[in-house]
Amino acid sequence: MIFNFKNAEFDSISELLKSVSAEDMKHLYSMFLPGTGAFCDFLELEKPEFFKEFSGRTPGWAKFFRRLFDVCIAEEPDSRILKIRLSNMEKAYEQELEKEAIQESYGSRKADGIEKRIITFGTYPFYEDGTRKAVEWLVLDEDDDKMLVVSYRGLDAKAFNVDETDGNDFKSSSLAKWLATDFVKIAFSDDETRRIEKIPFLLNATEVEKYFVENHDRLLFPTPYAVKRGISEFNTGSTWWWLATPGSISVCAAYVNYNGKIKLTGDFVSLESIAVRPAMVIRK
Repeated sequence: MIFNFKNAEFDSISELLKSVSAEDMKHLYSMFLPGTGAFCDFLELEKPEFFKEFSGRTPGWAKFFRRLFDVCIAEEPDSRILKIRLSNMEKAYEQELEKEAIQESYGSRKADGIEKRIITFGTYPFYEDGTRKAVEWLVLDEDDDKMLVVSYRGLDAKAFNVDETDGNDFKSSSLAKWLATDFVKIAFSDDETRRIEKIPFLLNATEVEKYFVENHDRLLFPTPYAVKRGISEFNTGSTWWWLATPGSISVCAAYVNYNGKIKLTGDFVSLESIAVRPAMVIRK
């Protein structure tokens, strides 16, 4: 059986693993659920015991790689290159797992000091190659008719104002214009756009203090796409994100830093390494 992945053909799992990147492995890992994706179909036919072992549940990273290692070495017992590649991939995703654990423990899902629910609305590039994924939004406030939401991740890297001489008023900024036009066109269908009651904007410092009481609640983690676009990512995986509040001088705008502190002095509006974290009001 020929396995197709990203417009390439492979005769075996071993051949596939020699070619794919660590990021591709994350895609493959996510396909280890029953009835989803060609990889599962391939395994069910060619490696039924392997498929049966993982069918119906998502394995831990370590167990996943150990079992995959066994399968590939059985196919090519003398492949030193394959052994090294699998070992490197396992290390890479152990690090990813550790980072994800930090992200689940701190920030992003909390607002007003308590856990808030997440909804999905629209799609936006998520992976490094631009592959799109449903956008997750943290619900900050709601009533019977509408919801105030803010993105769960840092979605992109953009300057607050491309030209510093344009100042630090968010309403007239290049970022505000991008959110209201290009971002809406990229992220939302026509039906979704009709549900948007207040076009995408940035939270200001007062709103952040209201909805994110503690510093660790304000930690923001960027998508792989945003990192590739130039976002500064710190040791914990968290990053800075723009606020609508003006900075202390006309060429600076406020932001939340990597450890969740609001920096009212701000940084230069032309910086392109600070994350965009849109907020919106949408109808239910």
